[in-house]
Amino acid sequence: MNRITLLAASALFAAACSPAPVNAIEKSSDRPFDVSVQADFDEPWAMTFVPGTAHALITEKKGKLLLWQPDGLIAEVGGVPAVDYGGQGGLGDIILAPDYAKTGHVYLSWVEAGENDTRGAVVGMAKLDVKSDKPALSDLKIIWKQNPKVSGRGHYGHAWPFHPTANIFSSHRVNVRNLIRRRI
Repeated sequence: MNRITLLAASALFAAACSPAPVNAIEKSSDRPFDVSVQADFDEPWAMTFVPGTAHALITEKKGKLLLWQPDGLIAEVGGVPAVDYGGQGGLGDIILAPDYAKTGHVYLSWVEAGENDTRGAVVGMAKLDVKSDKPALSDLKIIWKQNPKVSGRGHYGHAWPFHPTANIFSSHRVNVRNLIRRRI
């Protein structure tokens, strides 16, 4: 069952991100699986599943965090920080803390505006409540900010994977050779 759910969700995300028309995706017979469009998203950037549910969290680059449910309901999650959207910047990754089941903590990356038309990446941790009628983030704490901020709207290193030791890693736009590691 998990494999089918993962394939369906992967197909959902691929269909939402694909530049090809939806009809072209549905009619393709080149795949060893069926694709059915479950929802449409505006510039989706990242997706993760909520453990113990069939829900998925999806970030949209313009600054929305959405909670998708298999019955078709899509709820906007409140408490998302303001983002500086443009180019490759905006709301980026969302990942669950290794102890999410116990703490409800998630980590987000986004781009914030700075002085003199500059901007930079930010990573924050918040508590996620998906059980109420209005899903929301609370207690947002910034754990890292890009310094210095830069002009332009290039890529901001939005991917933030956890290592099994509970370290979080990212490559940073300003100097890709530097690998940021923070013990959580």
